[in-house]
Amino acid sequence: MNVDGIDLNLLAVFEAMSDERSVTRAAARVGLSQPAMSNALARLRVAFGDPLFVRTSQGMMPTRRAREIAVSVAAALDLIRGTLACSNFDAGRSQAVFRISCTDYVEVIYAIRLARLLETEAPNVQVVIRRSQHIFEVPQSQLETGEIDFALGPYALPLPPRSGLTSIPLGEDNLVGIMRRSRSPNRSAGMTIDEFAAGRHVAIYYDGRGPGAIDRILAQRGHKRNVRIAASDFLTAANYAAKTDAITVVPGRLADELSRILPIHIFALPFDIPTLTFSVVWHLRSNQDPAHVWMRQAITRAAKIDDAPKPGGPALRQAHGSTEGRGTKKSVRGKRGAG
Repeated sequence: MNVDGIDLNLLAVFEAMSDERSVTRAAARVGLSQPAMSNALARLRVAFGDPLFVRTSQGMMPTRRAREIAVSVAAALDLIRGTLACSNFDAGRSQAVFRISCTDYVEVIYAIRLARLLETEAPNVQVVIRRSQHIFEVPQSQLETGEIDFALGPYALPLPPRSGLTSIPLGEDNLVGIMRRSRSPNRSAGMTIDEFAAGRHVAIYYDGRGPGAIDRILAQRGHKRNVRIAASDFLTAANYAAKTDAITVVPGRLADELSRILPIHIFALPFDIPTLTFSVVWHLRSNQDPAHVWMRQAITRAAKIDDAPKPGGPALRQAHGSTEGRGTKKSVRGKRGAG
């Protein structure tokens, strides 16, 4: 595709169609008549060499190609909007308050780095963290009512059509196992799925109920783990693992962080486990708000700070080295606990 000849307004049309799955609603959203919207959609199809949206009984559903480019188009539009809007927002003098819903994991990996960025760029801006009750579910009602401004978590993208929400990705992570370091590393080297399931486990159920994602994955393989403690968050579970004979499952970046302060040994799980994809989600009504635009760009910049542990960092490379041949795929999501 020749980007020099494309009308950037067509990307807004694409975004509206991705969200609304209806020519009529998408046209109203971008301020076009229905014939003009149909014409713009035809130009998009020519530009991308793909039908992009196909009429079905459930509405105008995106093709595989449309789903592939949806996240990139959203990120590009957000950058353009931010460039235009941020000139009206003085971050250095603002006293804005932003409410963010996230888990303890996201707070350690992303929110703390955001706080460091704000110290230098927006010292008077305040961030209020609200603890997520469900790790994989977007808190849609809280975003709709304005109770929170952003939700950060491992949410499935693209978001459901007509949700009124939009998002951009922040990064990925892989789940790993951890145990107390004083236990022999050989205990985790080459651990079989039977040995893993039989070990004493600390499960993580954010809403206090199971089963979690790990329970479901094991059940699909005919196994049930020996859960001795059901913790409410990753940090608590990691402390149990560091100070008892239990093992638990946490995201790799968090394991890297905690290995600096807790006596833990990190090991790869003895089965394939989907990858966690993290994103920041907000309501469409805030798309053009200068303060909101600046903040979400600050969140994405903070996520890329160099000292953030990456999947495949030292501790995670150690983990994958212990069970060669095991990997990750797709993305993991569920309705209750993570592990």
